Amino acid sequence: MPTETTQDEYGEKLRLCPTCRMRISVLATKCRYCGEPVGRPKDENRRLTVDDLGGQSTTTYAIGGEVLDAIEAFRQEELTALTRKEEPPRRWYQFWRGREQPVAAKPPLEAATSLEERTIDVSQFSGSSSRRSSMVRHQSDFGRRAAWTAGILVGLVVLCFVGMAAKGWIDDYLAGRKAKPPISVDNPAVAILDRNGPAIDALRAAVSTVSQNDSTENRQVVDRAREQVRKEVNALLNAVPWNRTMLDEASNLVSQSLDADPASAALKDLREDVTRELVIYKMSIVSLDAGARQVVLRIAYPGQQPESILYGEGGKVKSRFDVKRISQDGVTFEDPLRKSSGGLPRRFKLSVDGGISML
Repeated sequence: MPTETTQDEYGEKLRLCPTCRMRISVLATKCRYCGEPVGRPKDENRRLTVDDLGGQSTTTYAIGGEVLDAIEAFRQEELTALTRKEEPPRRWYQFWRGREQPVAAKPPLEAATSLEERTIDVSQFSGSSSRRSSMVRHQSDFGRRAAWTAGILVGLVVLCFVGMAAKGWIDDYLAGRKAKPPISVDNPAVAILDRNGPAIDALRAAVSTVSQNDSTENRQVVDRAREQVRKEVNALLNAVPWNRTMLDEASNLVSQSLDADPASAALKDLREDVTRELVIYKMSIVSLDAGARQVVLRIAYPGQQPESILYGEGGKVKSRFDVKRISQDGVTFEDPLRKSSGGLPRRFKLSVDGGISML
């Protein structure tokens, strides 16, 4: 049922109930006095404005915080890119320094919390700008992580080399502490060798000194003493005039030298040479036939059974002695390895009784 409208003494709009004629609210759909349903006034669909309510209308825009954050992030990225372009090229020694912060960046815009008048055109920030900002930020993060990874790897390699060098230094230091200082011992063998003293005395002194101080210099002195022994032995074997007692002296000198220096390979070889001289020069005549120009010689090797071998004039005993003449009292030989005073092969005669005489 349609209703009539009126105003009270304060100017407020009211309606009259068509049944009880009581004043009710313009927004009521039922009378609160009689309970009669009432219809809405003719102007009930009108939209009330701030002006209708007694206020003053203004144009306000309330921008969300997420939009402002996106705008500020994009602004910071653009500012950083411009700052990098303006910076001078970085040197190699600046590679590991941290990235400098942009200069005096303006504080981000505060979110609009009041209905102040702002006119912000957000149409210029399109979707392509947002994607570009995301790509720039992603590339920047990737480059930073790659630089950190490369720095860590280089640091580990440098640390490894430094550790190996430090270990070597420590080992050398510990070895130096454990190593005994060299003992300075005078070598009396030098004086013996310098005055051409007995070789066996020099060798004994040199070996004794090496046992106390095993140095390069002392080992060289031992080598000098061995060489001196070899020279003395050869002097006995090549002596002019020569007799078989010199062969015994040479054998005795070699035996004493090996007793003093048993590990010497040079002295062992020298002993082999002297042993061959003893064997061939101490041969004996078993039988002799002057008419047939033949002789049977007995040759004894150490540790072996003696040999009895038949030779005739012009023969060669053990590839060494030439049989020159066979007579009733003995056999004449020539030794091409040993020389006489005139430079000719040594000539000697082996008698039937076993004696040797030089010719």
